[in-house]
Amino acid sequence: MKLRRTFLLLLAAVIALTAAGCGQDSAGTQNSGDDEKVAIVDGKAIYRQEFDAQMEQIKASYQQQGQDLEAEDNKEALENIEQQVLDEMINNAVLLQQAQKAGVNAPKQEVESQLEAIKSQYDENQFKQILEANNLSEDGLKKEISDQLMINNYMQTEIEEEQLAVSEDEVRDSYDQVINQQPEGEKPDFEEVKPQIKGLLRQEKMQEAKTELLKGLKENMEIKVLL
Repeated sequence: MKLRRTFLLLLAAVIALTAAGCGQDSAGTQNSGDDEKVAIVDGKAIYRQEFDAQMEQIKASYQQQGQDLEAEDNKEALENIEQQVLDEMINNAVLLQQAQKAGVNAPKQEVESQLEAIKSQYDENQFKQILEANNLSEDGLKKEISDQLMINNYMQTEIEEEQLAVSEDEVRDSYDQVINQQPEGEKPDFEEVKPQIKGLLRQEKMQEAKTELLKGLKENMEIKVLL
């Protein structure tokens, strides 16, 4: 179970960005023996099997923290997480389709490099066990990495660098807001945490830019939610 938890953490970015892109087919085509659809994005389906697989991974992650999402008192939390997962799968399906239409690709060398970075964390037997535990093949993992890179590369072409710029004043303001809430004796120096704060602010701006990009893209796409 420890290996599974570690691998889920390593793959969190990949799975979150690419689960919607794996196994998609036309809306009228059966997928992997399970043709129940949870959404259709411009004629391409997201299948129940994909959604359930991602939810199982999330439930397992919570279980490792001692939380049972299927408990009655967590019913509302589970419903919120299911909605968030479906929304994210739809968003990533939108981005992946647009990346493909724009002719954006994922360099093979970069895909291999990321795959090797993951594999280097384990010996061969551990890696095989982890793939099996997560119902993945090595080719499937490579496909997920490739899709993630395509989405990232597409967003880089659509989002201006100026939108992500973080000023010194923004970093300082964020530092002051947080530091004022910290107990005495637990206040790190500004220069010590400046890079981390800047990185978090840049991520926040990237998310805002991504949300705005998706809003524009969805206006020109037909999206049906079936869950």
